[in-house]
Amino acid sequence: MPMALVPTQMNLAAAIAATFAAACGEGDADATPIDGAAAGIDVRGCPGVWKVAAGVDTSVSVTDGALVLAGTNLAGRDLQITRDAIGGDFQFDFVIEDFMAGGPGAYIWAAISDLATARTLTAGFDSYPVAGVSAGEMPGGQHNLSATRLTTGGVRFTRSGPQVEVVASTGERFTSVAAYDFTTEPVRIWLLLGSNAGSVVPVSTARVVEFIVTAGTGVVGDTFDCDSLIR
Repeated sequence: MPMALVPTQMNLAAAIAATFAAACGEGDADATPIDGAAAGIDVRGCPGVWKVAAGVDTSVSVTDGALVLAGTNLAGRDLQITRDAIGGDFQFDFVIEDFMAGGPGAYIWAAISDLATARTLTAGFDSYPVAGVSAGEMPGGQHNLSATRLTTGGVRFTRSGPQVEVVASTGERFTSVAAYDFTTEPVRIWLLLGSNAGSVVPVSTARVVEFIVTAGTGVVGDTFDCDSLIR
C-alpha cells in the first residue's frame, strides 16, 4: 500500500514516521553488529553497523541526529553505505530530509540488492531528467519517476515471499511505486549518493534522519542519535 506522507513545516520527520504507523522505538540503542567483532564502538557505546565506501570528495557523518551525506564531483555511485543483511518477510523505511542536488543527475537512493546476483532495487530522490522521487530497478530496468520539487520524504521496501514493493513519496500527490518478483534470500541494504547523468561538480547533500524496521530479521532500526558507522 503506498505511503501517504504529508509534508509540513513542523517536525517533518515525526510526521512522516507517524504516517508510516509502525516505528521500532529507540532504534540503534538496541542495535547489534551484523558481522560481530568487525564493528567499532563509539565513545557512547553505539555499535557500528553501517559500512562506508566513500569516493573522492564525498563524506558521511552522524551529526545532530541525522546521517549526513555530501559529495562533489559525483559521477556514479560515489558514496555507498551498506548494511548486511535483512531476511524473511520485511518492511523498512528511511526518512530523508533536505536533499540538495548539485546539478542534474545527482541522486540520493535507498536500495536493496540480491547478495547472489547483485540485482538492485532503488527508491529515493532524483534530479534527472527532472527533479522528483523514483522507484525502480537499476541499472537498465523499470524506473518510475514522479516529478516534484519537494526535498523531504520517505522510502519503503516491503517483501512478502519473493514479491517486493518499492515506494518513494513526499506525500500522496507525489508517489512513485514499483513491484518486483525478487529473491526470498537475505538482501543487502544500501544508501547511495551519486549521479546517473554524468559529472555533477557542485556539492550535493542529504540528511537521513531515521531508519525504521517494522518487520524482518537480522537488523533493527536506527535513529542516528549516536555514531553507528563502521570506521
